[in-house]
Amino acid sequence: RLGSGDCGSVVRKIVAANPEMLLNLLAGDTNAAFFRDLREAGVTSEALPTLSFSVGENELPQISVENVAGDYLACSYVQSSEEPENL
Repeated sequence: RLGSGDCGSVVRKIVAANPEMLLNLLAGDTNAAFFRDLREAGVTSEALPTLSFSVGENELPQISVENVAGDYLACSYVQSSEEPENL
């Protein structure tokens, strides 16, 4: 559910299905909860990479870098990034 802080039931279904990759179309704050719950369930990016399409610039600060390291994001330009390559 959009805005939910608990994605545990979805993560359990994902673990049971044992997919090779996840395509994440979640939007908004739910992304932070989803990645947190994935990692708490022991699902790593190495074992199950995730490709996200709907993580917006407003949600990025809410997601722990450790929870998404090794995953992929396909999005429009992220103008708030202060990395030298972006500047």
